[in-house]
Amino acid sequence: MRKFISLIPRISEKAYAQSVNGNVYVFNIDSDLNKIEIKQAVESQYGVGVTDVRTINRKGKKARSVRIGRRSSGRPVYGRRSTQKLAYVTVKDGDKINISAFEEVDNNAA
Repeated sequence: MRKFISLIPRISEKAYAQSVNGNVYVFNIDSDLNKIEIKQAVESQYGVGVTDVRTINRKGKKARSVRIGRRSSGRPVYGRRSTQKLAYVTVKDGDKINISAFEEVDNNAA
């Protein structure tokens, strides 16, 4: 196992809803990691128990930009965004990972 594995939490509406409703957290990870390494990294970095790890590879979309300049004719330049690998990590009931600054606020406290 590596010394340090970079786990970047994915902040989106879908990822937040899954973390609140089902104890599933989404991370952007390196493409060469396997499920065992991901499980060990989450358990060691966040101190929670992991029950399931699912991974997906998202192929980069086509991207287009227009060149603007003296020698360009305004023709579009085509490229591709980078490919991403995502890990959906399910933690044990009662465990929680604080990945966002926007936590649920108790309205009765104020």
